[in-house]
Amino acid sequence: MAEACRLLESADIATTTIVYDVAFLAKSNFNREFRRVTCINPIEWRAKRTPGPAQAVVVEKMVSDRRPTL
Repeated sequence: MAEACRLLESADIATTTIVYDVAFLAKSNFNREFRRVTCINPIEWRAKRTPGPAQAVVVEKMVSDRRPTL
């Protein structure tokens, strides 16, 4: 999901392209998972974020915090 966040910050890349680039087969599944991880939808993310790698690091931390430990 960190890669999707980074790509969304690039305004010239379509959301549908990003969905497939990060290995989702359906935009609805991507939107659902994106909202679960970030608590906002991809459009809101793109509108609120400024370009920079720092956000991707924060999201990667959020994702890793939610991964179950075995």
